[in-house]
Amino acid sequence: MDDDWQSGTSGARAPSRQLGAENKLRRMISSPNALFAFEAVVRCESFRAGAAELNVTQPSISYQIKKLEEALGVELFLRRGGRKELSPSGLILAKALDFGFRAIENALLEIKRSTNKRVVTLCLSAAQASEIWLPRLSSLRQRYPDIDLNLRIVDHEVDPDEESADISIRLGHGDWSSLNKWYLFPEIVFPVCSPSYLKKNGKITSLEDLASRALLHLAEAHPRGIGWREWFEHLGLTRYNTRERLRFSDYQPLLEAAIMGEGIALGWENFSSVHLKKGTLVRAIDLEVKTEKGFYIVASRSQPSQARHVEDVRNWMLSEFAVPPEKSR
Repeated sequence: MDDDWQSGTSGARAPSRQLGAENKLRRMISSPNALFAFEAVVRCESFRAGAAELNVTQPSISYQIKKLEEALGVELFLRRGGRKELSPSGLILAKALDFGFRAIENALLEIKRSTNKRVVTLCLSAAQASEIWLPRLSSLRQRYPDIDLNLRIVDHEVDPDEESADISIRLGHGDWSSLNKWYLFPEIVFPVCSPSYLKKNGKITSLEDLASRALLHLAEAHPRGIGWREWFEHLGLTRYNTRERLRFSDYQPLLEAAIMGEGIALGWENFSSVHLKKGTLVRAIDLEVKTEKGFYIVASRSQPSQARHVEDVRNWMLSEFAVPPEKSR
């Protein structure tokens, strides 16, 4: 048997490139290490920090980038005052390397996942992980003790393809044509606070009374759920005065502030259920809003994962929230 490359018995073929294109790339740069050095400097925003990350000296980093500039015939950095910044050519290369390195990283993660058949990767927000997933983790462990989990915390709406995720949770109308999806539970929202808050400040008797209290506001960079204004409007209250004394960029510290008695938060059903059972939070008033949105389990359609362990985790999640079969889709 010779050493020529074969496509293998699976029939999978590598993406084709023009013959000799890789040789052309090698001739255009001084060394592959120079690309790693340049990328590290750009990402770390410092020659010194880039050198420290690669565990080399700063002069070594500078030498690599100088050789790369000589090979390309351009300056990748310009000196502005006492610091250096990317030149137009450097910016082009930085963007290309960011895209390329991310693609390579995702491919390597995919390979690692495929070699460990027991690992399920979940992309969740911090609130989803701490309020929905972790309280139920022991139940999953008892049912499937051999499954390993990789929890990846994100602060944005997840694209399973980009994140190399087996399973994610999304809030929306379910109109994602590029994703497989399974309905998990509806978006039901109600005000919550600590028992000590009501004891100290008195019972809330109306929507207008609620609007005048200390409301805790969520100011996410990429808002997904409804806020106080939308919540009041759903119930017909469109004019009210309130002061946003406390604003949070993440739901977790907001919920902790409510538990500490600092004010009233909007609580999502299934997110607040653990605290309501413990008594650390109570409903501030017996009113709630059910929106047209819902929480869905989503997975990639272009790269569907039919591994049994992924299906086991997904079906376990659906059973935990008692989703009627006709709603799962």
